[in-house]
Amino acid sequence: MNSKLNLIENLSSVTTSVDLVIVNESETNTYDWEKLFSTCKTNGFLLVSSDINIPTEQFQNASFIQVAQRKNYQLWKRLSNENLNDTIVYLDEKIFQWIEQIKTLLTNSSIQRIWLVSKQLDNGILGFFNCLRRELGGQALRCIQIQDSENILNENILKTLKIKDLAVNIYRNGVWGSYVHQHLQTSNDSAWIETDNAHVNVLNRGDLSSLTWLQSPIITNENKDNPYLDTCTVHYASLNFRDIMLATGKLSPEAIPGYLKMQGCLLGLEFAGLDSTGQRVMGLLSAKGLATKVAIDKRYSWHVPDHWTLEQASTIPVVYATAYYALVIRGQIKRGEKVLIHAGTGGVGTAAISIAYSYDCEVFTTVGSNEKREYLKKLFPRLNDEHICNSRDTTFEQQIRFITKGKGVDIVLNSLAEDKLQASVRLLAQHGRFLEIGKFDFSQNNPLGMSIFLKNTTFHGILLDSLFENATDDWLRVHELVEKGIENGVVRPLQSNVFNANEIEQAFRFMSQGKHMGKVLIKIYDETHPLVRALRKTWFSPNKTYIISGGLGGFGLELTEWLVERGARHLILCSRSGIRTGYQLKKLTYLQTFFQANISISKLNITNEKECEELIAKQSLPIGGIFHLAAVLQDGLFENLTADQFEEVIDIEYNGTKYLDKFTRLHSQKTLDYFIVFSSISCGRGNAGQTNYGYANSTMERICEQRQKDGLPALAIQWGAIGDVGMVIENLGSNDTVVGGTLPQRMTSCLETIDYFLQQSTHIPVVSSYVLAEKLQKTSGSSTASASLLETIANILGISDASTMSSDSTLADLGLDSLGSVEIKQLLEQKYAVSLANSKEIQQLTVKRLREIDSGSSTSSSSAAAVTINNTERKPSVSASSIDLKQLLPKDLLILLNEKIQSNKYQHLFLIHPIEGHVQMLKDLAQRLPITVFGLQSTSDVPTTSIEDIAAYYIKKIIETQPTGPYLIGGYSFGACIAVEIALQLPTIAHLLLLDGSHSYVATHTKQYRAKFNEPNHAEAAVLYAFLQQYIPNLDQKKILFELANLSSYDERLQYAAQLLDQTVHIGKDNIILIAKQFHNKLLLAEKYIPSKKIQCQTTLFRVQTGSEYSERIGDDYGLSTVCQNSPQVLIIPGDHRTFLQGENVQVLANQINTIIL
Repeated sequence: MNSKLNLIENLSSVTTSVDLVIVNESETNTYDWEKLFSTCKTNGFLLVSSDINIPTEQFQNASFIQVAQRKNYQLWKRLSNENLNDTIVYLDEKIFQWIEQIKTLLTNSSIQRIWLVSKQLDNGILGFFNCLRRELGGQALRCIQIQDSENILNENILKTLKIKDLAVNIYRNGVWGSYVHQHLQTSNDSAWIETDNAHVNVLNRGDLSSLTWLQSPIITNENKDNPYLDTCTVHYASLNFRDIMLATGKLSPEAIPGYLKMQGCLLGLEFAGLDSTGQRVMGLLSAKGLATKVAIDKRYSWHVPDHWTLEQASTIPVVYATAYYALVIRGQIKRGEKVLIHAGTGGVGTAAISIAYSYDCEVFTTVGSNEKREYLKKLFPRLNDEHICNSRDTTFEQQIRFITKGKGVDIVLNSLAEDKLQASVRLLAQHGRFLEIGKFDFSQNNPLGMSIFLKNTTFHGILLDSLFENATDDWLRVHELVEKGIENGVVRPLQSNVFNANEIEQAFRFMSQGKHMGKVLIKIYDETHPLVRALRKTWFSPNKTYIISGGLGGFGLELTEWLVERGARHLILCSRSGIRTGYQLKKLTYLQTFFQANISISKLNITNEKECEELIAKQSLPIGGIFHLAAVLQDGLFENLTADQFEEVIDIEYNGTKYLDKFTRLHSQKTLDYFIVFSSISCGRGNAGQTNYGYANSTMERICEQRQKDGLPALAIQWGAIGDVGMVIENLGSNDTVVGGTLPQRMTSCLETIDYFLQQSTHIPVVSSYVLAEKLQKTSGSSTASASLLETIANILGISDASTMSSDSTLADLGLDSLGSVEIKQLLEQKYAVSLANSKEIQQLTVKRLREIDSGSSTSSSSAAAVTINNTERKPSVSASSIDLKQLLPKDLLILLNEKIQSNKYQHLFLIHPIEGHVQMLKDLAQRLPITVFGLQSTSDVPTTSIEDIAAYYIKKIIETQPTGPYLIGGYSFGACIAVEIALQLPTIAHLLLLDGSHSYVATHTKQYRAKFNEPNHAEAAVLYAFLQQYIPNLDQKKILFELANLSSYDERLQYAAQLLDQTVHIGKDNIILIAKQFHNKLLLAEKYIPSKKIQCQTTLFRVQTGSEYSERIGDDYGLSTVCQNSPQVLIIPGDHRTFLQGENVQVLANQINTIIL
């Protein structure tokens, strides 16, 4: 039957026969039934309302037979009068003798129908039939499977089935039916749960409206490594500025110590509530404190005094711990000193003033309004007007200098930024201490100036986060100081602003405006309603074992990481071959190191009954889940497949599932929560060339159905092609390969889908997930999006009614601050494909302009899709006409860049190419170096599988050229990533030279932009634009990005880019497409690369002076300090990422390198 349905309202207009006729009850009187019957094709169907009173004989006389009946309709099929020669083949024999029998029948033209029959529940006939039906002659096939223990198949039933001539006939529970795919219908409420165990997180960084309660993992106190661990019920949680910075996207999660262990949630640092014994406590956590329950180290908590409420107590931990740590531990405050405390009405500011007065210090502070000034004077009667300055400008500098007679202050506790920070630094007296608790200038890497240290001053970065592990001596001292402060009255509760648990977004927005005094609190626990409404999320028990067959495969490793991130700590990966690659070892080492996961590799064969039982029965911990991923492919047209090829494919899937089912029933029936097998869309919908694979998957699905029937957990997932990793990528090529009408589903989507399936309240044993190759075009805008943009922005601005905003008003006029700018920037980029360069452009947006973006009518440059690859549009240093693009397909792996041999220290310098694949841009540098320089280039023979493999390949050529060390290795940009890996594999390297790059330089870049895109088409467009802009000057960025993003497939985007580039330099579209794919692949390889150990040799990074915005995310040394045994040297070179290799800048670079090699 055709997939399209054409609606025909007037029967008289029908001139051809149709496949399906639907008869509506209300219109029966208008129909000519004879005409209607004749309109239906032979073997076509007639769907009729059950209320229509038409005699059965009338249908039968017109050669129709009823094939289905339900309460509201009847389905009739028009029979063929043709006598068909048919035969029956039984597929119940496991020795597969029927394979050759079916082959013979398919070539026999005298056989019109072949009935495939199975009387076994766990037979794979359905998947086999679906696949074979798509091959030549497959339309002659019919399928019958008896899934009941009762064998009802007799001559009379067979005769009826032959008359109806339906393709699939399944007998189960006393009725005949078939399998169909239906959309999984779930109500919105099914995604939520009322629970007393949840935490708050932001689903989309930068979008405060996505702040949501999420179901939390089960918290347990059983931790042998930390006997101090206790579970507490949270009554109040406090917000801190770190939470706001993280949620709005202004602070990267990577900046938080130990962020990898936080399972994606970093919000919440402090709370007050009850411990496991019912005692009132307040405490600190490294993250996930904005929750109903927390697991806390008792050394980071205090008992709440009887005269305090829990609300009051929740205002204490962070502010007083920070203030004591800064002033006493790091600042070494002394009695009678002069102290400047910025933002005095903030939590830390207020706490610091109280502590400073306890040391009889002279206190200066700053505030932003008269209201805050009066608040402080009331709170601290010793504080007079002349000691309270303005925090909105730098006038406090002169005011304090006047009062101190030019001497300045001994201590500055600073949270201000930029010019106000510099003014504060200038106020330091001799031997002064500057205590920086702000994050902005740190993250921006703003310069400080060295002259201040001529006064014998010290500068301290105050990061309370760094004290959150292992209870260091500094922390124990801070804990003691807070405790004594409570006793002597120095530590006092702060003013608070309280929001309820269902007002999370409002609380964050209120605090982000910076107008509050004291602390912003969330009241978590409400005795009248102790549960919160949270988004369901799958978590796994840390006290159970999870078994993954095929766990070392591509999908298996990703699933393993997902399980660990969701709480699992004991896993067994079944693999008869064991660990074979460095990537496998690296991934498992990472999980064991960062998550303390106990992961073991089992070589027991689950297809062997005895070995499978040994695997299940001998686990010390109860088994919580089975994930059966193992599979073997032996694809080929059915006519070419042998019984051995069937047995090899079926053995791992059918026998593996059968024995895992048998022995989990026997040994783990009470503890098992999940029994999941990975099936295939090839089984569910059929795919030519995979009859054995379809058969094998179908057997697993039948076992899962039986398990659910028996009340046991089971789920079979029919996957389409899997992207990024696994068999499709390894065997068929790329994420654009079409398999069985589907495109590869990306790994992040697969894991989200698993989570979704596991959360379904309806127990469906077989589900499916795939991406159709025919993607639907998306409209540029919708009424929903249009109606919501202004309302969303009004919400960010704190305006209750969006209609009150004047069309000519800019967002700056409406009070937009820097944090709100970040959130709106994220909103426009992610949901409206609008890119704006900076906060100034955002603040100048008018309400009228926003309405234009809403309606999708904008044609100005700012409305095009996506962003540049580099946050600022880089102009190519050379035009396409002046560069030979054939360099991008180099023929020579190693080329000589100069002919100088003056260096006595090293024989040669080997430079690794950037992402372009060639080293022509390094020639000028090489000519200025007194050493023979060779360049390594990316030829067609170079591996494309991993950075490790590329490095190993280059090492062979290096040793061939220079048999013995010491070696001098350098890499530019992407090449620095390869150079780092070469340094790890080649132990005789004396010095590593990295030209504006590192192991994580490219990865940080790509991950930042990948996070911005909800749709892969925008990410792919950005990558291709980055490729094009290197060689075509003056590209219309917005136009190109918009047009690329709106093409329907990656292949179309490649064709567009190739056509554009070929207009300038004629080297052929196929070559350009190859070059673009190589460019994209190198980005992906660099993104995945993680060094397996530390670099032992000397390392020097030559970092550019301008355009180096990555340093704020990965540090001034581009993250090298984390992978180098010794501290890397960082030298600043004038110019940007390209121009530092040109003109006068390259001579500066050459001079610096010469000091190393001479």
